[in-house]
Amino acid sequence: MSIVTFPARKFAEVFADAITRNAVPDVLVFDNYGVMDGITTPLGRFEGIGRDPTVRAQLIKATGAFDELLGPARGWTYLFT
Repeated sequence: MSIVTFPARKFAEVFADAITRNAVPDVLVFDNYGVMDGITTPLGRFEGIGRDPTVRAQLIKATGAFDELLGPARGWTYLFT
């Protein structure tokens, strides 16, 4: 298993590029739901990876199986199919 971390800034672009290259990770773990839906913060606007309904339909929420990947603040784990 390989674990790679990304900052929220431009993650949606990196993820979209990975989809076009067929290089999407099998498991996504994040601690801020803004990664999924998009969010505006004092740092600016962050696009969400779930903004495209086709992509969102390929994200399956995984509860319990990968909890050890979550930090103390908890978060969400999704599989990409």
